[in-house]
Amino acid sequence: KEKNEHINEQQVIKWLKQILKAIRHMHERLNSPVISRVLHRDLKSRNIFLKNNQIKIGDFGISRILMGESDKASTFVGTPYYMSPEVLKHEKYDEKCDIWSLGCVLYEICCFNHAFDGSSLMAVMFKIVSEYNPALPDVYSRALNNILE
Repeated sequence: KEKNEHINEQQVIKWLKQILKAIRHMHERLNSPVISRVLHRDLKSRNIFLKNNQIKIGDFGISRILMGESDKASTFVGTPYYMSPEVLKHEKYDEKCDIWSLGCVLYEICCFNHAFDGSSLMAVMFKIVSEYNPALPDVYSRALNNILE
């Protein structure tokens, strides 16, 4: 994209709502008598598909089913640019890691760049775990920026 180009905020919000609806469906899969939730674990722009202005989430190759309300994952998997601090710190994690990844995708949609970058993979990971919080360009509202916080 051109340096001063950006996607209209209303369009960004429409896509964000569709992605959130899909994520909610994954995270709220109820299967009686046991509650099960799908944790994607590799949510990134390359796994979100847009066709005819409709969003689809794909590539569930490293997803995990969480059984019960307190089950958590602990495997170190995913794409570093989109990994949550919990995953990078080798802590147990749940659906919140997908929401973190969605924040990274939202930033990428708005800025055409990764939310966390650096001269090396270690520099990227350090920014993520150090609670560095990138802001969206001024063309986007404070409300949309607040979503990233």
